[in-house]
Amino acid sequence: MWARICEILLGIWLVASHFLFSLHHWLGILCAILIWAFALLSYIGPLNKMHLLQIIPAALLLYIGYTFPTMPLPLSIQNYILVALFLSMFAIIPSHASDHPRPWKRYLKNL
Repeated sequence: MWARICEILLGIWLVASHFLFSLHHWLGILCAILIWAFALLSYIGPLNKMHLLQIIPAALLLYIGYTFPTMPLPLSIQNYILVALFLSMFAIIPSHASDHPRPWKRYLKNL
C-alpha cells in the first residue's frame, strides 16, 4: 500500500504547488481530488483495482503540459508533467505489492 500513500502525497503536492506557483488553473485541484479519491478507494477490498484509474488524472496533467501555448514552459506546467510521470509510474504498482503471492500464502497456510 506504499504506492497509494505516495499517490496521496502527490495529490497534496499538487494542491500545495497550486499556491506555491500561484497558478490559477482549476484542473490541478481537480486532478488532486481525483488522485485522492482513487487512492483512498483502492483501500476498500472490492475496489482494490481503483489505483489503475490514476492514469486519468495523469493523462489530464500531461495534456495540460504538452498543449501549453508558449515554448519555455513555466515551472507550474513543468510540475504538472513531472507529477503526471510519477503518478503513471505509481499507478501500475499493485496495492499489495509487498505481500506474498496468493499461492504462496495458501501453501504456507497449509504447512
